[in-house]
Amino acid sequence: MAVRRNVAAQLPVAAGNLRKLEHVLSRWDARLRLLHSVTWFPRGLAAGLAAGLLLALAARLWPLMLRPTLIAFVVVLAGIGLVATQTGVWLWRRSTLDQARRFDRVFQLKERMSTAVEIAQGRLPVESEYLAARQYDQAMRVATRVRPAEGLPLRLDWREWLAPLVGIAAVALAIWLPNPQDAVVEQQIAVQDAIERQVEALRDLREEVLGNEQLSPQEQAAIVEALDEAIETLEQPGVTQEEAVAALQAAEEELRDLSEQAAREQQRALEEASGLLDGTAAQEAAEALAEGDLAAAAEALENLDLDSLTPEEAAALAEALGEAAQALEGTNPEVAQALEEAAGQLRQGDTAGAEQSLSEAGQALAEGEGEGQANVEQVEEYADQVGKGGSEVAGAGRG
Repeated sequence: MAVRRNVAAQLPVAAGNLRKLEHVLSRWDARLRLLHSVTWFPRGLAAGLAAGLLLALAARLWPLMLRPTLIAFVVVLAGIGLVATQTGVWLWRRSTLDQARRFDRVFQLKERMSTAVEIAQGRLPVESEYLAARQYDQAMRVATRVRPAEGLPLRLDWREWLAPLVGIAAVALAIWLPNPQDAVVEQQIAVQDAIERQVEALRDLREEVLGNEQLSPQEQAAIVEALDEAIETLEQPGVTQEEAVAALQAAEEELRDLSEQAAREQQRALEEASGLLDGTAAQEAAEALAEGDLAAAAEALENLDLDSLTPEEAAALAEALGEAAQALEGTNPEVAQALEEAAGQLRQGDTAGAEQSLSEAGQALAEGEGEGQANVEQVEEYADQVGKGGSEVAGAGRG
């Protein structure tokens, strides 16, 4: 009995035969994939439209998106369905032997192609080189008689298009009908837009505060801290309208507290300075400070006649001016410096220099009235801007 041999391993022509078989099978496989592509086109479209329909129905139950965005998503989902099915059709890998077995059935080749492939791949041992060559010749001969267009005709089945047509109609109806969630989505968008605008406004206000040289570093730091807290809250993901309004209201209240605190400190310093000057030669200025009339106090200091003072009165006034300078140092530094200089000059007997320093103190006091009030009003203006922003956010989407 002859020993079976693997002819494919011994014949140098086996590899060449396999390449020719693969070439024939690849042409048939391209035709088959084209047929599958036509078949799966409406199926992929139907699958994408089904996903789009689910999204459209969900958008009617929950505030997900507005109609234009929904239409775009439906188109994208339909495209994904098409691309996914077509990609699967053209990229699905089939081995050469699987192709041969399939086309043996499709074209009724009685396993000639699969047998020839198995021999060429060395899967099927044969007894002689002659049998292998004969099997290959038979396979190629029948392959030349195959007409792929006849065995694999491209036919459009109208029933395959029922599902995508129904899907298009259902999606169009779900999108076209008035959606009660649109008002909710529009409100959410309006609120989010308002919050984003306020974040930008707060950032701009923050830069303005840092660039305001009239404010002291302590005042700037306190205002910036209040603004930063509001910005941090507004930038949190998913912040609600109520949370945003509450953050802006808290910042507004903090700024108003800062304004009131600055006004109280300024008034307290002036009252303290008034009490220190009371009973001295600067009695008229002390009374004006007590009444809050900085202009009158400034005029009284400028008109003060130091040459007419006795040494005791001059010494008492110098002491009072020095203490008043310390009291005003935190709120009116320029006035405090001028008063301190006047006190020192008065102790040295330089009445002319002291009068000049008091005149400068009066001018600084008069200017300080406007400057100090301007600072208070500036902080109030910042608070008004933040409050206006809170009102805008509170009214967003409620029109």
